[in-house]
Amino acid sequence: AWEIWNEPDLSDYMHPNTVDVLLPLLQTSYSLIKYYAPDSIVLNGAIGNTRTRSFIQELYEKAGNYFDELSIHAYYCDEYRRDRDSGELLSDFNAIQDIIPSNKSNKVWMTETGCSMDTSGVTQTVQKNYLESVTKTMLSTGKMRLILLYDIQDRSDLDVYEANFGLIDANGNPKESWNWYTTLPLK
Repeated sequence: AWEIWNEPDLSDYMHPNTVDVLLPLLQTSYSLIKYYAPDSIVLNGAIGNTRTRSFIQELYEKAGNYFDELSIHAYYCDEYRRDRDSGELLSDFNAIQDIIPSNKSNKVWMTETGCSMDTSGVTQTVQKNYLESVTKTMLSTGKMRLILLYDIQDRSDLDVYEANFGLIDANGNPKESWNWYTTLPLK
């Protein structure tokens, strides 16, 4: 599988952050990938804000022929801490499902999700519970191709928010989320 770009709906990663700017990249990438590796799955640049439904709608309208399945990044830790469930993520995901055209695969790749143990009071238990809730909730939809957790290890070279998503700490010590992760079935 090939994911073409990172969060093109956000101005931090594509400027201007429009489907029209992404379109030539998807067209060229899709054609080359399918020529050299026809069995590959081509993903759009993962959507960074799953609430940007107008971007997703336009993505399918203008570039739907240049990716096979939708890729998203889902960071709902603040909502989880507030509500203690993944209901808001599920609601947004269902709204995205309504956008996917009937002639396209409704399988979605969540190529990033995580919960930072930054200074906002997220404990190891909250991080683990969030990851468990998101994984269980999203897999129960039957519409997830796969879920990738961000990140395997904390990194001291990043700002405090980005540095603390790891399942293990910067010194290699497992967190509660790592212990949960190791209990997951392989399939």
